[in-house]
Amino acid sequence: MSDPYIVRGLGDVLLAVVTPLPVALLILMVVFNSTVQGAVPERLRGRVFTLLDVTWNLMRLLSLALGGIVVDALGIAPLYWLGGTLLALAGVLGLVLLGRHDFRTGLNAPEERD
Repeated sequence: MSDPYIVRGLGDVLLAVVTPLPVALLILMVVFNSTVQGAVPERLRGRVFTLLDVTWNLMRLLSLALGGIVVDALGIAPLYWLGGTLLALAGVLGLVLLGRHDFRTGLNAPEERD
């Protein structure tokens, strides 16, 4: 009776070990950087990448500070709920914006097609 649980447990462990997060992040960063390079004129790329890097690192520091304040004031559970809610809202926003994009024409809104 316990064999399926052993197989499932071993599968979960193998997935966790074989699929490292840095590999996934590397693939995502290559796609992101290629997209930015294709969208930004060459003369502005250094400035755009610097702005993206500074903004990214500033927001990481700000999130740590705000997370510490929330944990001190409310505890750890509300921080996870708040983080999960923000992540879900970001996902919904991404899906809404993605739904408006026409990949055949490259236009974002129905108004642009006229």
